[in-house]
Amino acid sequence: MKWVVGSVAVLVALVAGVVIGWVARARQDQHLFDQMQRAAGDVVAIDPTHDWVREAWAKAHVEDAADLVSGARFLPVVADGGVAAVRAYGVRRGGALAQLGIQNGDTIETLNAISLATPETALDAYTRGSKSKKLVLGIERRGEHMDLHYLVTP
Repeated sequence: MKWVVGSVAVLVALVAGVVIGWVARARQDQHLFDQMQRAAGDVVAIDPTHDWVREAWAKAHVEDAADLVSGARFLPVVADGGVAAVRAYGVRRGGALAQLGIQNGDTIETLNAISLATPETALDAYTRGSKSKKLVLGIERRGEHMDLHYLVTP
């Protein structure tokens, strides 16, 4: 019986620690949120792999997906006899994809951990991602995997 009480106490302490960590992190990030409100652009880089995206800008580009993808050419990347991802070429400077940090030659593999290898999974990723406030784009750039993180804010 003592181990049950001890386990419950540890669990409560763990949950309390996580909540306190969230609150502390939110206070720590407040200056970043204030910076976003003062920023003039629709996509604001926090660091090389994290961006804030204004909700109105994101909504406009999600509703007009043709405009979003017209900013580059995409070719399939074949691996193990099938399509594994898509590679972006001709990314227009100043275009929507460039604003999101996509560069020429980037191999786009996943969106929120959903593979973009087939039209079906890409459509699923697009549908789910269009409703999300947090997006993670898995890419390969110059032979190294990296995740680009986006937070959609009002």
